[in-house]
Amino acid sequence: MDRPLVTLLSLALAVVASAQEEAVASGSKGPPPAATWLFRTDLKCGWKIDGEYKGVLHPDDRVRVALGLGEHLIEATPTEGGPRWEQVINVKDLTAQVFAIPLLAAREEAARKVRVEERGRARAATQSRGYWIDPDTNLTWAAEASGVLNWYKAAEYCRKLAIGSFRDWRLPTVMELERLSDPSAQAPKGGVEVSSYAWSTTKAQTSGEAYTFAFWMNYRSSQRLDHDGGPSLVTTTAALCVRP
Repeated sequence: MDRPLVTLLSLALAVVASAQEEAVASGSKGPPPAATWLFRTDLKCGWKIDGEYKGVLHPDDRVRVALGLGEHLIEATPTEGGPRWEQVINVKDLTAQVFAIPLLAAREEAARKVRVEERGRARAATQSRGYWIDPDTNLTWAAEASGVLNWYKAAEYCRKLAIGSFRDWRLPTVMELERLSDPSAQAPKGGVEVSSYAWSTTKAQTSGEAYTFAFWMNYRSSQRLDHDGGPSLVTTTAALCVRP
């Protein structure tokens, strides 16, 4: 073998040996293990992993990312508006995972919190005033229902009710109660308070029955009245008075 070639081969072997010695000395064992996670979303968003911007993620996208073991912060903000979302995920092994960023659920939860806050403010204003005027019907509703009463006593309660300067209260029809209902909150609108069922003046088709309305179920039901005007079934039925 030519001496120049032998010399070059010796030098190459020396370089490889030196690199191996440096790797052993530094304790290098190659890149750390990582798991492949596939990310998707239900709303178009800009997203980050551990503070690093990953671009725009579309609902049809499926993006694979290698994640090292341990915790990682995932952040996403809808591009068309909505609450910012974040979650810490913990990669415990090298198993491939699919992760869906739940922006629709986050938006719905934010809207629910807004409704709860608005209802709280409406309830405080209604309770302070003692009544609430429904802008859709122009009916005025008492802020609170009575305690449990039979049907006759409920009508009497409303006739005798006085709130502010109003003295012309009455028991509502079942349709008026239904129009007061807020199905999304399972309660009356405007912060009006009813603990359970409310009596109506509407008689059911069957003789001796009257309709009640349950706001927490958004449901009307007919109750057969006993001789004293009480329901034949055990219910906590009250008078929610309205005017005019």
